[in-house]
Amino acid sequence: MKWKFKTGDVVHGSPAISDGSLYVGSWDSYFYALDAADGKEKWRFKTGEDPEIHNQVGIQSSPAVADGAVYFGCRDSRFYAVDAATGKERCNAECIVTRSLPAGSPASNSF
Repeated sequence: MKWKFKTGDVVHGSPAISDGSLYVGSWDSYFYALDAADGKEKWRFKTGEDPEIHNQVGIQSSPAVADGAVYFGCRDSRFYAVDAATGKERCNAECIVTRSLPAGSPASNSF
């Protein structure tokens, strides 16, 4: 093992690796970009909380990277697009769900 990185809670989804960066979300409500070679944090992005249930926090989906953005679903009922280089939010969309929140990879699941 070359390196470790500690988040504030469980990491449930698989990371995505692109252009020397590793992207992963945690149940601590942060989405992280790490240097894939040494594990140093490049940036972190804070997601929100579910305003209706108030206990649906954190990220359990696996991200997808395309066109300079990282895409992931969060337990706050939102789907995010974050700039891969800077961690700045490009956009987010509320997910309309009836039974569960986005949990899988945005590359393979439809919501």
